Amino acid sequence: MMVSLGFEYFHFFLAQSIVCPIGASAVTSASMSCLVTWFHRRRATAFGIMMSGSSVGGVILPIMIPRMIDSVGFPWAMRTVGFMFLSLLAIACCTVRSRLEPQTKPVDMKEYFRGIREPTMMLLLLLLYLTPWRPG
Repeated sequence: MMVSLGFEYFHFFLAQSIVCPIGASAVTSASMSCLVTWFHRRRATAFGIMMSGSSVGGVILPIMIPRMIDSVGFPWAMRTVGFMFLSLLAIACCTVRSRLEPQTKPVDMKEYFRGIREPTMMLLLLLLYLTPWRPG
C-alpha cells in the first residue's frame, strides 16, 4: 500500500525491493514450517500446491493491475491490491497452524555450524565465493 503514496523513485525502490520481500519471506517460511508438520507422505504435493499461489498471482496481477490503473488510477489500483493481499493474509493467519506444540530447548551453536563441515556445503560456499571472479 505504501507504493500508492510514493512519488519519487526511491519510495518505489524501498517498497518493492526491500519491504515486500521481507514480508513475503516471513509469510512463506511460516507457511512452510507449518506445512511440514501436517504432511509426511505427500509433502512434495502439499508444497507444490502451497507454492502455486505465487504462480497464480504472477498470472492474475499483470492482467488485473493495468486494467485497474486505467479505470481508477495508479494510487487506488495499488491500494486495492494491498487491501486484497491484506484480506488474504488475514485469512492465512487465522487458518494456518502447526500440528505440533513448540518445544523449548537450549540453543547449541554447534548445531548451526554442523552443516558447514559437509563436503557439499563446503563446495557450495567455495563456488559462491568464487562467483564474482568468474571470467566472462
